[in-house]
Amino acid sequence: MGELDLHLTKIYRSLQHYIQQYLLVHKKVSINGWGTLHIHTAPASVDFLNKCIHAPATHLVYNESADGDTGFVHWLAQELNISISEASESLGHFVSVFKKNIAANKIVWNGWGSFEAVDHSISFTPDTGLKAQSVVANRVIRKGAEHNIRVGEDERTNTQMEEFLHGSQSTQKYPWWIGGLLLFVFGIILAALFAYKHNIQWKKQSNYHLLHPQEPPALYKIQ
Repeated sequence: MGELDLHLTKIYRSLQHYIQQYLLVHKKVSINGWGTLHIHTAPASVDFLNKCIHAPATHLVYNESADGDTGFVHWLAQELNISISEASESLGHFVSVFKKNIAANKIVWNGWGSFEAVDHSISFTPDTGLKAQSVVANRVIRKGAEHNIRVGEDERTNTQMEEFLHGSQSTQKYPWWIGGLLLFVFGIILAALFAYKHNIQWKKQSNYHLLHPQEPPALYKIQ
């Protein structure tokens, strides 16, 4: 390997580090002649069927076409304290070494994934070694604790549903006949008060007096 090849290889390895560093911060890097690599993050999801929560998933997505973004070139020039034209030239060397290496062998970026030439195109397989595992999520319902239940289009609490289906606990503790018995006793008391009050009024309004029988006159007298 000549000095030029060693120099290009050094540039290639150095730029690989800068590409990864830029990608972690900006989530996307685009290089003319090489393609675009961006980080796609899917939020955590709940799997109700299997009762587990899938952790947020991060995937690297590669596309052979560049989108014309010059953000990485300007950032690289600032990081290396060089001009933009020098940074563009360094990226040109990186692309040349990359295409030369991938034509012969698979290119592996440890912890990121691997590039491979397939049918005159570049295929990228992301590394799944850092994928987070799913977490088992069994729902805990404590006895007596109130929680929400989805009923059709509405939302009800477990207490409301128990009262609707089985009747409330208060109804079971106090049977219906107790209320009827109380009403019956109360009616008797009212009737007694009503009779007592009107009996006194009848005595005052009528010619009420006691009759004392008198001795009848003697019809005959014994001599």
